[in-house]
Amino acid sequence: MADQKALGRRRLFSLFANDLKYLGGTIIPAAALELAEIGTAEIDEEQCLAYRNQLCNACYSACPLEPKAIQLRAYRYPRISKERCNGCGDCVKACLAPIPAVTVSAPPLKAIISERTGSR
Repeated sequence: MADQKALGRRRLFSLFANDLKYLGGTIIPAAALELAEIGTAEIDEEQCLAYRNQLCNACYSACPLEPKAIQLRAYRYPRISKERCNGCGDCVKACLAPIPAVTVSAPPLKAIISERTGSR
């Protein structure tokens, strides 16, 4: 081992750069991210304009899926199908409420990595 060159931190990182990604200041295996589901959108009915008797279907219109992951109950009130939603966040960006009514929740990063790598 004494005859091998010591690798600097940058050189070592460059050897594995394609397999690693930064996430929140932490380097994790890229495969763990690629396999992870993004999450599922949720609507806060207290903040949603439609549930506050204002005409709005911005989240429904923004959903890129066909069939859409957001359905309008009584042609007005948005409901998210957990089975269809892929967590893309387009509905979050489109929300017109002063306090965003749509959020995407995801499992904690540790749970995703543990599930994908089999570690705890």
